Amino acid sequence: MEETRNQVIARLIDEHIRVSAVSWETYSQAVVDHYHTQVPDVRRGIKFHAGGDAYKDMRANAQIIKRIVHDEVRMPVELEESLVEALPVEWNQRCKKELANRFGLLAARIPDPEHRTDVQGISGLLRESADVMDAIAPMLADGVIDENDMPLAKRALQEINDLDAVLATLRKQITDILPDADNVLPIHGGVQS
Repeated sequence: MEETRNQVIARLIDEHIRVSAVSWETYSQAVVDHYHTQVPDVRRGIKFHAGGDAYKDMRANAQIIKRIVHDEVRMPVELEESLVEALPVEWNQRCKKELANRFGLLAARIPDPEHRTDVQGISGLLRESADVMDAIAPMLADGVIDENDMPLAKRALQEINDLDAVLATLRKQITDILPDADNVLPIHGGVQS
């Protein structure tokens, strides 16, 4: 059975807490901080502890977050973004990829013109290309991709999707600098404008 959306988020949060030195209190404080920054006070359905003893508030808030993550209380939709954004970059990106994939979408980053990441884009392209090659190499070992490669297919498609996301980001960055990007058509052997 496929995981529900909240189970995907919960699994990745649990993995992060388990393999890192971060406590539930520290992670939960990041969730609370993000939630309070993003959700206007009048729209908040979750009342976190604040204004008392800081340590007691953190412990109480960690209990609220743990109950939500461990499905003792239904995960409120308004908290999803904060739960994901409080994760460190690697876990955050994994979570967004899995959530986007559920809709058949790619988790492609929108380029930020204020913080250009050209070198990061190229290194991401190379890294993802290498991951695709690693995933499909065993499938091509016999010279053909066929039903015998089914056990490897899911990973290969995921790696291809990750590469597509990096390419979509780079494509957006490039088309943003072209005044007539809509008139650029790919043709065999190059680009025609």
